Amino acid sequence: MDLNDILHSILEQCPGSDAEQLKLLQDRYGGLTLEDFQGAVVFGAERLGLQISKALEDNGIHVMAFSDNDSLKWGTGHGGLKVVAPKALDLNRPIIITSKYVKEIYADLLELGATKLVPHYVLSLMFSGKIVNKFHRLSAAKINSAKETIAKAFSLLEDRHSKDLFLSLLKFRITLDPLELPDPSEALYFPGAFWKLSSREVFVDVGACTGDTLEDFLRVSNGSFKKYLAIEADPHNFKILQKSIPESFSERILAFPLGAGAKRHQVPFLFNQGGESRVDLGASSKVEVVPLDELLFDETVSTIKIDVEGYEKEVLEGARRTIVQQSPKLAVSVYHNIQDLWEIPLWLERNNPGYKFYLRHHTPEIYDTVLYCVPVGEA
Repeated sequence: MDLNDILHSILEQCPGSDAEQLKLLQDRYGGLTLEDFQGAVVFGAERLGLQISKALEDNGIHVMAFSDNDSLKWGTGHGGLKVVAPKALDLNRPIIITSKYVKEIYADLLELGATKLVPHYVLSLMFSGKIVNKFHRLSAAKINSAKETIAKAFSLLEDRHSKDLFLSLLKFRITLDPLELPDPSEALYFPGAFWKLSSREVFVDVGACTGDTLEDFLRVSNGSFKKYLAIEADPHNFKILQKSIPESFSERILAFPLGAGAKRHQVPFLFNQGGESRVDLGASSKVEVVPLDELLFDETVSTIKIDVEGYEKEVLEGARRTIVQQSPKLAVSVYHNIQDLWEIPLWLERNNPGYKFYLRHHTPEIYDTVLYCVPVGEA
């Protein structure tokens, strides 16, 4: 079948409304109520598992134990509960998967005969007032209202890999079936043959966090670059970022304790969330954001990476002049908001039609989908 026909077929499968999508989800999981999760096991003894466990306990639902595929955790404690080996699980007990390897674990436990197996994001959708996950939302209404726009964005993608990935992501957002999650590929922000760094690279890292992208950049570039500009608004992350800068590169790596946005102003910001620190309208603290066009007014930029927890469009708006006049390579996260998958490539194509667009996915869950934009002359 032609890829455009496949896209049309997937869009036609989309429920007519968010309410209908929720009803289909509830039917698939047997109409479970929150009370049905009394005595559940949380599979994934990490941060997300603790968050889900606490949310359940706060709502009067007792979690019996954690489980994990990491044998070093078996028999230890996590959040005051014991971590048991998967082989010791009662497969008739509710099992909530909170690992980023949800697709693999779901398939394995399904094969073993688990009867009440639920991915964590299903809880946050079925019981949204009590269990929150900002990355997973009902999306039928947004998809139905943007079918023509989605098709236009799909047509911009350069290679088969990108198109297949787009289709997989769209199908997952509609079905919410963990088995539809795409498999990850390639290195985050440094994806392969179509993405080349020059020895005169001026790399702008928006959402530099604690220096993880910087570390990868230094390894990939082998220290051959002109300048690295790291922008991070969270003070805690910024301190760690500063310490991560090797002394031998201190004159070429500059760190800025602020955020980037469409205009210079103060925005409410949620601090101390590690990689999930972000602009949040409900936050009591504020940070300063500035447009990249202002910050980079005297720089000739070769690459801009943007991962700012859903604030990507505002950052792009503030970098419009740089993008139009300089055509830097762009690596933009498009997974925080479902509509970013189609709205961001179309915004870029309208403002600078001289890009080729590649889509890549870098983790086993829904996180870390990145749109790579390469000037036509470099592709």
